[in-house]
Amino acid sequence: MDINKKIEELMQDLQENIENPKDLEYINKKLGKTILEVLTQLDERTLNVERKIEKIENELFIPDDESEYFEIACPYCNYVFEIEVNELKTEVFCPECNNVIELDWNEDDCHGDCSCCHGDCSEEEDQDNRK
Repeated sequence: MDINKKIEELMQDLQENIENPKDLEYINKKLGKTILEVLTQLDERTLNVERKIEKIENELFIPDDESEYFEIACPYCNYVFEIEVNELKTEVFCPECNNVIELDWNEDDCHGDCSCCHGDCSEEEDQDNRK
């Protein structure tokens, strides 16, 4: 919907259907002021939404040099991606297939057959035991 076109159509309709010039002037002033206020509020809300989106994107996608990241292979589609280590987080959405992946931060329970390590953790365990 083109807002400008709708406003122009409304103004044209008012001009054609209101005979008293004083009434038309009054309506034009009130309507213009109201439209300006609405558009200003929409601009402010849009800016607030954009700021919130930017904040969320920064929290989710922009790496922090001090943060640790963990590589995950989605058990549904095998897409490999990284997430920031946050032991309070219990699940994550796969960015490829949008399935929910439950997170288990207890590394001691891994037997090398989990989808997240592709067996690497049991190989590391074996190497540690050989030393």
